[in-house]
Amino acid sequence: MELALSAEAKSSTGWWQEVSAAVLPGLKGCMVSASNDSGQVAESLIVGLGILCRHQAELWHCTDLASDITLLTEQALAAVRSDAEVFAKVQRARQEQQAKLQSLSLEHGTGTPLSLHSEVAAAAAGAPLSAAMQHLLTTALGEAGLKRASKDIDAAAQQLTQSFRNSLQPHLEQLTSALASVLALTKCTPIAGQIGLQAQAFQEAASMGQQLIAEASLEHQEMLQECAEMRLYYAWLLQLTAALQDDEGRSPALSATSRKVVADTRITQGPPVARSAPGQHFLRAGQAKSSQPDLPASLQHLSEIQALCVSQFGRLASTLSAALTTAPVMQMSAGVQSWHSCTSLLPDASLLWLGSCGPQAMVLVRVRQGQGEAQVQATMLSCPESQKLVEFSYYKEETIVVVAEPLPATQQSGKLHVLPINSLPWVAQSSPVQLDHVHEACRRQGSVSSLESSASKGILVPAAVKGPLILSGPRGLACLLSAMQRASMYDLEEEDQGQADAE
Repeated sequence: MELALSAEAKSSTGWWQEVSAAVLPGLKGCMVSASNDSGQVAESLIVGLGILCRHQAELWHCTDLASDITLLTEQALAAVRSDAEVFAKVQRARQEQQAKLQSLSLEHGTGTPLSLHSEVAAAAAGAPLSAAMQHLLTTALGEAGLKRASKDIDAAAQQLTQSFRNSLQPHLEQLTSALASVLALTKCTPIAGQIGLQAQAFQEAASMGQQLIAEASLEHQEMLQECAEMRLYYAWLLQLTAALQDDEGRSPALSATSRKVVADTRITQGPPVARSAPGQHFLRAGQAKSSQPDLPASLQHLSEIQALCVSQFGRLASTLSAALTTAPVMQMSAGVQSWHSCTSLLPDASLLWLGSCGPQAMVLVRVRQGQGEAQVQATMLSCPESQKLVEFSYYKEETIVVVAEPLPATQQSGKLHVLPINSLPWVAQSSPVQLDHVHEACRRQGSVSSLESSASKGILVPAAVKGPLILSGPRGLACLLSAMQRASMYDLEEEDQGQADAE
């Protein structure tokens, strides 16, 4: 009922602070009670749920699809972010090695900082390695460091492949299918215009979803290609390191055989990727890419789909809110001191409201929502001067249970009343009921009953009782919280009531 109340955030008595609602069976309507900033019940109204009742199947289907799209979009975004972070770690490792080489080149007195791709390109052409590069391979990294970096590349490639196959790809395919289903719903359902969904928007989202699958696959292949070239690059560096050790520190020039890195080495568990000359992709990446890797384009496009769907389903909520009808059934002026109120739904699609216009004056209002206007009846319950109302709830078979506790000065026990509501003298009231006058109308028409003298069954309860009241009609049990947070159980069916405390 948040939809219906969002357009009426303020009542005639002030801002609404607390809202309670009970929906009638079959979505025929809903009774809403709202309290103002003083804690007083300001207004109760019947919300007509006609459009929800007439088109339950279509709306359930639409809300299910909206929930699926929201979940799938979040899961796909999480998978893309995770893959981007894994790939960023691979690139950060290369950047750290580049930073080390530049630092070493300055230490060895090189005029300009060296770069990895220029050193590897020079070695591939047969030029000797610089002193800084030799220091990087033999001391800063070493054979163990290069092997560890190679294992990290293998692990990253495997993780990227598993993430794409098991998470990103299926989520994108399901998302595209859900978007296509919403598109079909907007085109085939007669109420699509009534609920605010635009076919053109979901046509665009479905097309973006189809393109996103191909785009994500291409990004995945590019990341695997980068990992494969990085893996070949580390294999090349391992050969350089081994040659340095064999030549006892002399700068080696790679032979044609040593420059040819074995291309058929099984680097990843993913699909085969196109092989270029060893290290060439890395050299291009080193020249073209900045130190901060760009986020995948699929992340941006997924965010666009998410924003579009949020906007469309937001239109659905606002359109439904505007289509709901509201009819006030109870109103209360700001001067009425209502210190307690409860609402309960009865099996015959009627609603009960119990409130107080004074310490011992309790008003019981019954609302039946039929085909036409709501039928409102009221009666008045009087409480002894030594007691006050704590809670009430529907029990079973047109019976309610009312809990009254003694005033602190009386030092008496409280009472739990089992009261048949059909035995009360109900009188018809015009809608909306003015609660600050209904108790006077009940007195004038003789619709007043005393809790002590009415056909109610009284059960003694401890003085310090508090809500909530929990009832079980099939078992005939009631549960109340008493002092020291003890839960007291009561058998409502026993003639001579005993009580058993349950911690």
